[in-house]
Amino acid sequence: MILFVLKRLALGVPMLLGLSVFIFLLLQLAPNDPAVYFLPANMRDPTQIDRVRRELGLDQPVVVQYYTWLRNVVTGDLGAAYSYGLPVTTVIGERLG
Repeated sequence: MILFVLKRLALGVPMLLGLSVFIFLLLQLAPNDPAVYFLPANMRDPTQIDRVRRELGLDQPVVVQYYTWLRNVVTGDLGAAYSYGLPVTTVIGERLG
């Protein structure tokens, strides 16, 4: 029984990794630029959009973006919830608590 559980866990890790790559690439194919949504409508000039893209790391190659995201998730850094102005872990912790 323990061997069965260990096999399932060993197969689960590559499956989760593959699923995360698939979802990440799917989001990369979205037609809109995420940097635009972080700026108010009156500040959406190309200079400001480029600044936000640099701050968010969206100017990096896709492989670098995925590696950075995966490293942050594994270490527990889920980023910021921009609609709340708080870290995502704080928002989740408030909802769970």
